[in-house]
Amino acid sequence: MGRQYFPTTDNGLLLWSRHLSDRINASPGEYGVPVEMAESYAVLHQAFAAAMPGVEPGVRSKCNVLSKNDARSALKSAARLIVMQVRATATVSEAQQVELGLTVRGRPTPIARPTDPPAVDIVSVSGHTVRFRLHDHGSNRRGKPAGVQGAAIFSFVGPEAPGERAALRFEGITTRTKGEVTFPMTVAPGEHVWLTAAWFNPRTQSGPMSAPVRAIIQFGGAMAKAA
Repeated sequence: MGRQYFPTTDNGLLLWSRHLSDRINASPGEYGVPVEMAESYAVLHQAFAAAMPGVEPGVRSKCNVLSKNDARSALKSAARLIVMQVRATATVSEAQQVELGLTVRGRPTPIARPTDPPAVDIVSVSGHTVRFRLHDHGSNRRGKPAGVQGAAIFSFVGPEAPGERAALRFEGITTRTKGEVTFPMTVAPGEHVWLTAAWFNPRTQSGPMSAPVRAIIQFGGAMAKAA
């Protein structure tokens, strides 16, 4: 149990501890706590409760404060073991943990598979290198959509884009929205090339493919994409 589960004041800790002790001693088996552990905790709780009046104004002393602090440390150490025992018991529900005054650990929200394809823009063509930019489908907003880790990039060389994913060449993945693909020198200047991409999430689950975009391989120098 992390420190954040303990009340920050001694009086708050005393109330929290009394509730915990009463619950686990009334029904130790219900919370997966051995009887001996519950009884031992009750003793430590009583020791802390007995030490609290010694730090009240008028009777407070250095010795009393040290005694109270020692009792508090022993109580918190035992409480951590109690919580570990409770959480290690599969039959103890989250509702029962809340009944004990414990904070239930939050569960991470699963990141869904991307449902929309990216949009691919050809930025420039310089010789055999095609530079591209990815952005959210249906908008010109920069950056990746929420829940997207990166994109898988695919290419094709030919007059028409293929209708099947199997015909595409996998160029790699990128976690950025800008990148480039350099086609082999065997691709002649003037040939049509195509780029397409698919977002993937942190679990590497891929979404749908984008519409292919066309560029034309150049002899050299930067030129805009083909109309």
